[in-house]
Amino acid sequence: MGTAYLTSSTLLERLKGNRDPEAWQRFQRVYSVLMRRWGHDFGLQPGDAADAAQEVSLHVFTNIHHFQHRHPGAFRAWLRVIARNKIRHIRRARKMDSFDDLGITDIADTVGSQGFSEEQWNCLMAKAKKAVRPEFVESTWKAFQGVYEERRSPADVANELGMTVNAVYIARSRVLGRLRYQLGRLLEDEPV
Repeated sequence: MGTAYLTSSTLLERLKGNRDPEAWQRFQRVYSVLMRRWGHDFGLQPGDAADAAQEVSLHVFTNIHHFQHRHPGAFRAWLRVIARNKIRHIRRARKMDSFDDLGITDIADTVGSQGFSEEQWNCLMAKAKKAVRPEFVESTWKAFQGVYEERRSPADVANELGMTVNAVYIARSRVLGRLRYQLGRLLEDEPV
């Protein structure tokens, strides 16, 4: 692991010590983007990922004195475990099996309110899928199709494809994120 990715022992001592505000500001600058990215990688929407990052920061603030820096990379590993647990909690609370939570229906609602017919929406969605399909390996695309198009449970799809349920969630999130982006681009070009 490169030194650019290691947490300085000085920062850790300052965090543990006396609740140094400058140290906590540095911690937030360095780690908030990473923590939000972890949330996004595990299928959270940006707002939920930001909430998870705040919960992780609060946990670190109240429990940093328990952390023992035993080897390089230990702090980031500790932080990732905390983040994973907070993300799981948020996902359970938000019932992330719903596609409404992923924002794709928000696009459909917006399109409907802009006067697009169901046929126009289906055409836009087909164009978006065709544009993003080459970006994904077969297993990722099949996981997306299984849970999104066929409305099967992530556990069933994971079992069929020999993937973990978490990998199915990540695949679904990645494909939907790209579809959301592509639909936005198409909507800019589509006359109303």
